[in-house]
Amino acid sequence: MGKLTINKTITVDLEFAPCLKCGGHDIQFGDCGYSSFNVAFGHCMNKKCLHEFSYNCGVFPSKQEIVTAWNVANDIPTILVDKRLKLAAMKKEISDLEKLHKQRNK
Repeated sequence: MGKLTINKTITVDLEFAPCLKCGGHDIQFGDCGYSSFNVAFGHCMNKKCLHEFSYNCGVFPSKQEIVTAWNVANDIPTILVDKRLKLAAMKKEISDLEKLHKQRNK
């Protein structure tokens, strides 16, 4: 049986949030190598800012995975939704603890 090799080039435009600290759009994305302890990063290239975001990503992260992680950490509307959800959960937990405290102190 023969073998056929096909080379493909695909161009994908990935949208990313501006830098959370300065609002800049000059962001460098990458990762630190090919190991199970690999760290992916987004780095603002504005010399007055230099904001960085990094996370442990594992082996061979895609640029899309790196940009998605950057967006979660730098997109203000996404951050606000996350913070509001955490705040609501904390308020409920506080309310539940206050009720439990009252019940135990009767």
